[in-house]
Order: sequence, then structure tokens, then C-alpha cells
Amino acid sequence: MAGITDLPSRTFAPTANTILTGLSGGVESAREPSGWVYVPNRFQCFLSNIEPTNNQHEDIFTKARGIIGCLSRHYWGGPLTWPSINAVSAGSWDKGTRVRTVSDLDLIFLLPWTVYWRFESRQGNKQSDLLQEVKNVLTLSYPNTDIKCDGPTIIMDFSTYKVEIAPGFIDFSSPTYINDPSFLVKLCDTNAGGRYKQAAPAAERSQLTRYNTAWNGDLIALVRMAKIWKKNCNVPIKSFYLEQLGIAFLAQWNHAGKGVLWYDWMIRDFFQFMFSRQNSFGILPVSNELFFYGDRWASRAETAWKNSCRACIYEQLNHNEWAGEEWQKIFSTNIPKSA
Repeated sequence: MAGITDLPSRTFAPTANTILTGLSGGVESAREPSGWVYVPNRFQCFLSNIEPTNNQHEDIFTKARGIIGCLSRHYWGGPLTWPSINAVSAGSWDKGTRVRTVSDLDLIFLLPWTVYWRFESRQGNKQSDLLQEVKNVLTLSYPNTDIKCDGPTIIMDFSTYKVEIAPGFIDFSSPTYINDPSFLVKLCDTNAGGRYKQAAPAAERSQLTRYNTAWNGDLIALVRMAKIWKKNCNVPIKSFYLEQLGIAFLAQWNHAGKGVLWYDWMIRDFFQFMFSRQNSFGILPVSNELFFYGDRWASRAETAWKNSCRACIYEQLNHNEWAGEEWQKIFSTNIPKSA
């Protein structure tokens, strides 16, 4: 942990004054130049605590290899290894935002175009029929696993993890190399009678990696912390939305890239930024399709912001356990009460 003499000066955030109640004498009279002593160690421990274990890594990738082998034998005539050109990891395990308690695996499995044309000859919701066929193929190999279709994916609910498989096809308007940021796939959308929608998994990964590098690792750290909040406080928001909000937030935050000493203010200001973006739109990489953030999560973001404001004031005053109690309202015991 950095010593007091190693800590850079920080200007006290006036927004916190509007939230703090009950500290005798007020905040301004209690300011100290040697504050924030516990912040680096607390947040380093937090991020370490939510990193998946080696056993979890092996477990999730064993499941992935088994699923891909099953589908490859059926649709491609033989087993394929993973990673392979026919299977794309599209979620947190691919982007580096995985966390110990909530990181299920998202897979895109690319089917032969002969399958596409076979279903195109049908009437009705072709995408729903396709998902049902893929589900039935998996059920034959995993008869004791709960498998269901849900929107554009097939969800396999194992005892330790859920794996979501999105069957799709290479979009030949883009390069066929799966790591090219312009690589596009067609995925099933069963809504409104069924259609195919574009997805750009390589572009999402490339975008996140590029910004995370520019901001010295702050983006992935922010997203991982936000995902723990999502799990702990039952927040109804997609993890992809947290990624996109994180990018938009850090792009305008004055302290982006300054590192772990600033993570108390980073998460506090992110919650405030989230609340301001309710009912706004984002834009998907490459496809430029609009998506709607909604507001079902807004009240929880506001509550987290208020709790984090109190925690930040306690951090500045070096009230170790008081700060920890406020952080645990947001992140549970994943973040230490005493740093």
C-alpha cells in the first residue's frame, strides 16, 4: 500500500457534500492532505477477490469444449477444437471482464450456410425453429442438464455455470476471420415473427481492449466492479450496457487512467453518470444499431451513488471501517470492510 508521502494530492469533490449527513462539523472543516490512505489496498483486494479461480477457468472451458464438440459433430461432420473458427466466445471471458461469482459463458456457434438455406425454405418463425433444433441436438448429449430457449440463445444451466449458446452464420459482407474487428455474424432474433440481426463480437472486444489500454486498465476494473454491484443489488441491466456506459463515462471523466488510488471516486462518479443516462440510447459497434438503456436500473444506481458518496468522504478522512461498511452496501463482502 502506498505510503502517505506517496499519495498525490486530490481536490475534494463538492458533490459529496450534498449527500453526507451526520458527520459532526461537516466535511470541509475536517479535510486533511493525508487522506485516502486505505483506498489503494481496499480496491486492489476487491479486484483480487472477484477474479475467477483456476478451477473455475478449467471448469468453464471444459464445458465449452464439450458443447462445441457436440454441435460440431452434428453440423460439421466431425469434432472441432475450441477456440476454433466455428465458435466465438462473445462475453466476459473473451473481453477480460469476467468475475468470480457471476461470469457465465456466452458462445456464438457458427453453423454451415446449408443450414441457413434449409430453414429459409420454411414458413413461420424460422429463427425459433432453428433454436429449437439446436436445443434438441444438445439435449441428446446432455439429457440431465436443464436446457431451454430464451430469446436469441439456448441456455444450458449447469450446477456451477450457465452457458448461453447463440447459433448464427458468418455475414459474408464482412471478413471471415473471426478476430477481425469488422467481422459480423447473423444471430437469431425470435421477436416479431423472427429475423436475423447483426452482431460484432470481435469489434466489441477490440473496442473494450483499445479503451482499456488507453486508460491504463481502468475500464475493465470499472466494469468488473459494476458487475459485482449488478449481482449483489439485483440490478436489471445487461452487462454489455455496463461496458458501453463505462466507455462513455471514462471518455469524459477527468481522472481516467490515474489508477487505483482514484477508484473510490471513479465508481462514485460512474453511478452518478449512469443515473444521468437513463432512457437514453447507445450505438452498437460496427453495425451502428441503436439500443435503449431504459430506466429499470436507475433507482439502484442512485442508491449506489449515495452510498458511494458517503464512502468516499470516509475514505478521505481515513475512517477505514466506516468507509468499508458503505462499500459493502454496494458490493457485499467482496470488498473488504477493513483495508
